[in-house]
Amino acid sequence: MKFFKYFQTLISISNLKENEIDVIFYSEGENYWPYFAEIIKNILNNYDLKLIYISSSCKDPGLNLKHENLTTYLIDKGAFRNSLFRNFKAKVVILTIPELGALQLPVSKYKSHYIYIQHSLISLTVAYTKHSFNHFNTIFCSGPHHFEEVRATENFYKLTNKNLIKHGYSVVDKITTLKNAEINNKVFTDTILIAPTCGKHGLIENLKIEKLIKQIINFRPTIKIIIRPHPETLKHKSKNISLLKKKYVNHNLIFEENILNYESLLNASILITDWSGVAFDFAFGLRKKVIFINEGNKIRNNDFINKIDQTFEFKMRNKIGYILTIDELSKEKLNWIFDKKMTLKINPEKYIYNFKKSDQVAAAEIFKIAKEQLNT
Repeated sequence: MKFFKYFQTLISISNLKENEIDVIFYSEGENYWPYFAEIIKNILNNYDLKLIYISSSCKDPGLNLKHENLTTYLIDKGAFRNSLFRNFKAKVVILTIPELGALQLPVSKYKSHYIYIQHSLISLTVAYTKHSFNHFNTIFCSGPHHFEEVRATENFYKLTNKNLIKHGYSVVDKITTLKNAEINNKVFTDTILIAPTCGKHGLIENLKIEKLIKQIINFRPTIKIIIRPHPETLKHKSKNISLLKKKYVNHNLIFEENILNYESLLNASILITDWSGVAFDFAFGLRKKVIFINEGNKIRNNDFINKIDQTFEFKMRNKIGYILTIDELSKEKLNWIFDKKMTLKINPEKYIYNFKKSDQVAAAEIFKIAKEQLNT
């Protein structure tokens, strides 16, 4: 059945005429909808553009959005998607996943303008491969560090300068809006959220999270623990997650596998992570402190490894929380942290462009780029 659905999507989009499509948004699935949601709604409410939203997950809420200027489609993550990407006729294509131009995400044989929207505040140098953004024409930068890093990368690899937009970060704006809303009136003061990054050094991947869980339970047996795996961990390390669920079934521990739900962030008194970008969502959106477990860095580009101490995530850790090894996170240390004031004094506007208005800025810039491309 899915085969015919994907085939229908491929034929339907391929048969569209150029005047029937202005902008295409592609999402791998529901976990990436938060980065597009408010931007798409702003475009639909304020600009006359014909949008197509394509997702590779039937659970994606974006597929249920209704508007006369929006058409939604479901596609796979394999052969049908690859064929679709090679034949995009849209003037503007917007993604929030890197590696455009790779075998799995080919560039269209037609002339499309590709825009990359950030899905994290982490740096763009060390944590991504050196080819991650080569085929994008425009990159939306969440903060000054992204702007500087793209320019530094272009200079290092002798690349043509891209069009850089001072955008902001929709997720922090959303969390900031929610923090004073009704959902946040009920605060669980005895709740710890653990949200590790993905990759071989991730706490779930290497199962070092087990020792962390034991130490938290030893600190306060009745404490509520929420584990929020990275979407890539859910895809590639489901066996580890199943193992943890069985092992701690009789404890006050739950798994939050839906990152569309911000309630776990809003209700947690503190976040424990390693190198996940969710640390900045938590700190900037809620002004709450973070405990960083000092495990191995997420390194995908060794060309910049000697500058790792200059990355945003490296420099910011001491400013928004505590850096500890798992062994250092003792009962005494946790008591000391919980006895201290959890509120974080930090100004997000210093680090994030267009704080609390990024979606409006993004919509306006997309409209501007689309009109420029339509006139070429």
